Amino acid sequence: SWLSRAVESLQVFGRERLSCYVLIGFNGETIEEAEERLKAVWSIGCFPYAMLYQPPDKHIEYGKDWRKLAKEWIRPQIIRTRCKSG
Repeated sequence: SWLSRAVESLQVFGRERLSCYVLIGFNGETIEEAEERLKAVWSIGCFPYAMLYQPPDKHIEYGKDWRKLAKEWIRPQIIRTRCKSG
């Protein structure tokens, strides 16, 4: 993917300096699918930060589980713990 190629070319900076926002909660995506995509970004060497999708024409009220996922995946220490433990 384009992201893996970009991360590969910037590896000299290390994971702590390479990050990207990962849009979650769109097109009927499940929480499990969103978390797998976040972990995939980690696995290629980039720090993933979750952002809940909000379309330009309306506001979506996400449930507690979605808000919790987004909150956890914006905190570096939680991200490290989740990704290193599997």
